Amino acid sequence: MRRRLVASGSPYEPVIGFSRAVVDGHHVAVSGTAPIAADGGDPPAGAYAQAKR
Repeated sequence: MRRRLVASGSPYEPVIGFSRAVVDGHHVAVSGTAPIAADGGDPPAGAYAQAKR
């Protein structure tokens, strides 16, 4: 299995050079992320609602 980078489509990913996650075989490394809305508004309440968004 080859290494795969997972992007979210953030305009900062290509500028800064990071990926939201890296899949390598049976391992997944997830970067630290924050629930910031694109419009700058408040994030949904709770982890489930934030992940679903």
